[in-house]
Amino acid sequence: MTIACSSDDDNNSNTQNILKIGDETYPIASVFMETRNDNTILNFQNKSESELMNAIENGITLNDFNYSYVLINQNPLASGIYSITEVIEYEVILDATINAGELNEGIVVLEDDSATISATAIDATIHSITDTFLDISITFLRQDGVEIKASYSGTYFNFPDSSMDNK
Repeated sequence: MTIACSSDDDNNSNTQNILKIGDETYPIASVFMETRNDNTILNFQNKSESELMNAIENGITLNDFNYSYVLINQNPLASGIYSITEVIEYEVILDATINAGELNEGIVVLEDDSATISATAIDATIHSITDTFLDISITFLRQDGVEIKASYSGTYFNFPDSSMDNK
């Protein structure tokens, strides 16, 4: 796992920046966006960019890492609503570890290719987006009826288009 960051995104203290799984709430401290071909990947983490970079660059183990991502079949993203047909991949992991720059999975609570913990409905709403600011809410309804929501409003890091990396 390679992550590049800028220090200006470490001040997202918005109390609305949360991941909610049923009745449990987890903070979202940083968001990374990556474009690849016709798709956009959004990564939500409970650690700040500086914490992630310190762990990766200095080989420090980072515990209690909550991570979620969605792959939206749209590039570039624009304000609007994206449904389950546009959200083609997703995953939510709790209590993972980053060790020597590698993500070691923790507890997978939502996954697109799972027979038991995939979503039956998805509603991703981008309220506002610029080159540095994102206001988004995503709701997943898992097969067992558990609702998983992510909401974020703040600055994010935008990776350069990596379309050429896959050719």
